[in-house]
Amino acid sequence: MRCPDRLAGSSPWQRGPRTEAAGRPLILALDDVQYIDSAGMAALETLRRSTELRIIVPRQSVVRRSLEIVGFDQLIPVFERLEDVPA
Repeated sequence: MRCPDRLAGSSPWQRGPRTEAAGRPLILALDDVQYIDSAGMAALETLRRSTELRIIVPRQSVVRRSLEIVGFDQLIPVFERLEDVPA
């Protein structure tokens, strides 16, 4: 999982997500992720509650389908490519 909006050289899992990155949303690029389990969904829910979250995941991805099944696509803006995320 790539996180384009994090401090260079810092791990978001060690220091926690940058939830106050100058008022910008946290963008998670899940385009290389092949599977997401309940722990991954719980992590996304925690992030959703603490920051303005955006997710990038291809339309035909199993992960995207999982997000749709649990309704995250109704709670979190989901985009197909980074270029699609509004500035």
